[in-house]
Amino acid sequence: MYVLLTTGHFDRRVVKVTRAHPELKKPLAKALRHLEANPFLSSLRLHSLNGELAGC
Repeated sequence: MYVLLTTGHFDRRVVKVTRAHPELKKPLAKALRHLEANPFLSSLRLHSLNGELAGC
């Protein structure tokens, strides 16, 4: 497993976005967990399709 390192700017933006759009909190967390598990997955697999992550 890998560890994602984020910048302070990214962290602040995530807080702002999730406050404005609380429905995105779970999909974002799921995408970040998948990236931690395997950061070499095709980025196309992480795009949202019908509210679910593709390939999951």
